[in-house]
Amino acid sequence: MNQSVILMEEDHANINRALGVIRSIWLQLMQGGEVPDEDLREIIEFVREYADKHHHG
Repeated sequence: MNQSVILMEEDHANINRALGVIRSIWLQLMQGGEVPDEDLREIIEFVREYADKHHHG
């Protein structure tokens, strides 16, 4: 398989894992729970840096 395709598949797998984390955070907040600020900062940073710049860059 082409190396570019392999890298894109890995990118998509990482993004899907991050979406799972975002879903978990959302559910926790919707149930009245709290999420540490640092956890929110890290997931926002991932989306900005990895998904926006690395994957789409």
